[in-house]
Amino acid sequence: MRFVAMAAAVVLSVLSVGTSVLYAGWDEGVAAFTNKNYQRAVVEFQNVVKRNPKNWEAYLYLGRAYSELGEYSRAKRSLRNAERRIKGVKPAEKKRVWKQLGFVYEKQKKYGKAREAYLKAGETGDAARVERMTDTRRMKSR
Repeated sequence: MRFVAMAAAVVLSVLSVGTSVLYAGWDEGVAAFTNKNYQRAVVEFQNVVKRNPKNWEAYLYLGRAYSELGEYSRAKRSLRNAERRIKGVKPAEKKRVWKQLGFVYEKQKKYGKAREAYLKAGETGDAARVERMTDTRRMKSR
């Protein structure tokens, strides 16, 4: 009986160490993002995805931090990585990725892609706004 309890304690300690290694930097990244220290958030979330490349939410935060820094190409790359990893994630969580991706595409003036991402996110108002921007650009180019 004593052996079983000791073995369980060892397994739990290994699991907790493994988890802390996988998510090392997560709390620091969220704190930096919350405090608008986006450069620091980028560094922390890069560390998280290096340790756990399947962590879609770290890619989302990384994309958001890059967006705040105006680095839209890097933001898009991070958000596309998040998008590839959201299979099996709750629909509300997927919407967060698509909405941010729509924002980035819009900033890049890729209105068709922005509209598509906003529609995936269920953001019909944003999709309609981007559609109007596309129509305005077409009219100006004539």
